[in-house]
Amino acid sequence: ARTGERGFADHQWDYWTCMAGAALPILREHASRPEHHLRWFDAGEDFLFRLPMRLQGPLFAVNVLVPLLWLSRLLKQFLVDGKPPNMGKLWIMAMQYTIWFVSVESDHQLIGLAFHNVCHGIASMVLVHHVVRRRLLAWRKQRPETMSWTDHLNEAAISSPLSYVGLMVGLAMVEEFCWEFF
Repeated sequence: ARTGERGFADHQWDYWTCMAGAALPILREHASRPEHHLRWFDAGEDFLFRLPMRLQGPLFAVNVLVPLLWLSRLLKQFLVDGKPPNMGKLWIMAMQYTIWFVSVESDHQLIGLAFHNVCHGIASMVLVHHVVRRRLLAWRKQRPETMSWTDHLNEAAISSPLSYVGLMVGLAMVEEFCWEFF
């Protein structure tokens, strides 16, 4: 496959390892001390639910174990099968774990906000724009007759970085409005 996955199992390992990089630090945050307050955007947010503090250790262990198992699979594929690692995939996974870990674990307001909102948000926007644009261009070239109206809407949204950022800003404003009034 183009992304270096040998099949469904490789894809699932990549997907769930990446999701765990975000989910596990968030779950650890929900298992924090009762007096600890949520500082997602540092605007008085509150937890929707809490987890028992005794889950802190096991969640941390899983947060370390999952990427180590993922890396060991890649190392095995390299050493035994001769398959070189995908450096882009390694970079994305390293950033996923670093950004979410630092953004949740940091007690410093600026560091936590910067890692979560700037590092994660901007990097994700650039990655999504690049991948979606490339895939839609290939699709248009190979089988344009199979594109639906939603695919054309996606094309318009990513036609330029300006239109894409404009759409993201618009969606962010809607989200902010919903947080304020609902």
